[in-house]
Amino acid sequence: MQNLARQNWLRCAAICVVVALPACGSDTMLDGPSGPQIGVNRSPAMTSATSANVPENSTGTVYAAAAEAPDGDALIFTLEGTDASQFSIDSASGEVAFVSPPDFESPLDADGDNSYEIDLVVSDPSGASDRLSVTINVTDETEISQRFVDEVFTDLDVRRGVEYAPGLFLDLYAPAGDTVTNRPVMIVASGGGFIAQDREGVEPIAQAFARRGYVAATIDYRVLGAQPANAEDLAIAGIQATHDMFAAVRFFRADAEGPNALGVRSDAIFVSGESAGGVMAAVAATIDPGDTIATAALRTYIEANGGPFGMIGDNLTTSSEISGAMPLSGAILELGWVDVSSALLFAAHEEFDPVVPCGTATEGSSNTGLVVSGGCAITDAYQTQGARGELFLVEGSDGHVGFIENERRAIYAGAARLFFDALISR
Repeated sequence: MQNLARQNWLRCAAICVVVALPACGSDTMLDGPSGPQIGVNRSPAMTSATSANVPENSTGTVYAAAAEAPDGDALIFTLEGTDASQFSIDSASGEVAFVSPPDFESPLDADGDNSYEIDLVVSDPSGASDRLSVTINVTDETEISQRFVDEVFTDLDVRRGVEYAPGLFLDLYAPAGDTVTNRPVMIVASGGGFIAQDREGVEPIAQAFARRGYVAATIDYRVLGAQPANAEDLAIAGIQATHDMFAAVRFFRADAEGPNALGVRSDAIFVSGESAGGVMAAVAATIDPGDTIATAALRTYIEANGGPFGMIGDNLTTSSEISGAMPLSGAILELGWVDVSSALLFAAHEEFDPVVPCGTATEGSSNTGLVVSGGCAITDAYQTQGARGELFLVEGSDGHVGFIENERRAIYAGAARLFFDALISR
C-alpha cells in the first residue's frame, strides 16, 4: 500500500513539473507538435524563384533574393556556384547584378550557353542557412551591328606571303567586297617563346578583326631558334622581334600615306599577339625613345639597332607609332616605360599564369631568371600614369594563353569597343 502511494505521488510530481515549465520565464520558443517549444533557433528559408530571364546589356538588379526569417533575425545573402564571379550581390537586400552588362553574342558563363548558374545562400546571425540554385538566362536583343565594333562581315579575302620587310612575310585579311578605303589595321604576332613562331597560329585573331571591317595581318618575326642562354639574350630577342612588328607598322603606314592600295588609315594601326607576340604588342604600346633601359646589354643592343623602333624594312623615315595594343598573356620589361602617352591598351591575362606572370615576377618558361611585368601590373601602371588601359582578367586560372572560346570573343569585342570609342569613331 505504501509503495503504491509512493508511485502515485511521483507520477503526479512529474506531471506538475511538465505543466509548470512554460511559466519559468524563457522567451525563445519553437513550434512543436503541441505548440511552441523552448530554446531552439529556426533556420531561414529561401522563397525566391529558381530562375530569371534578363535581356543582354542589362544593368542594375537582375534578380532579387527573398527569404523567410522565422525568428525575425536580420539575414545575410551571399553568392556561390559556377558563375558567381560574374555577379555582385547586396548582402542585406539580396539584390543581384551582373559585374558587367552581359553580351548575348559573347557569353561569359562557364559553358557559354548564356545560362548563368549561381547558388544563393542566406544565413542568420547564428549561422543557420539555406541554399537555392538559380539560373539567370540572358536573352538576345535585336541590335544594329556597328562596323569596327561588331563582326558585320562573313566572307574574307586572304593574301598570303606578302613581304613587308626583307625576309619577313605577312598574311593579309580583309572583308570581301569591301569598298571602304580608310580602314583600321590590326597586326598580330604568334607566340613561341622567341624560339619559334607561326603566323597561321594566330589567324583567328586576324579573322575576328577583319570581320569587323579591319585590314588585319599575321606576321613573321625573327626568333632565336633555340633556348636563350641568359636573361639578356631573351630580352634582346623580345626587342628584336618588336622591331619587326614596328617594321610591319611602317609597312602599312607607308601605304596609307602613299598609294593606299590596302585601303587603310595611317592613324589607326593596332597590334596584338599571344605570349611572345603579346610581349611584342605590350612593348610596342609602351616603349619610346625617351625611356630608360636599365639592362646594359639591352641598352647596347637598342642603341646599335636604331633605337626602340629598329631599322628593319624600307620605310625607315615613316613613323612607327601605334594607336593601341591588345596583348594576350603579354608583358614588358620595365613598368617605367608606361606613361600618359602610352598607346591604348586592352590586355588579357590569366590570374595565375605560370609562364608570363600577370603581375611582376620571374618569367617561367626559359629558366633565365628574367623578371617581367604582365597584364595586371601593366594595367595598374596605366591607371597610375593616367593612360587609358583596360584588363580582361580570368580570375583563378593558372593557364597560359588558355582562353576558352567565349573568353576570346569577349576579349576581341572589348578591345574593338575601346579602340572604336577612343579613336576610330573620330
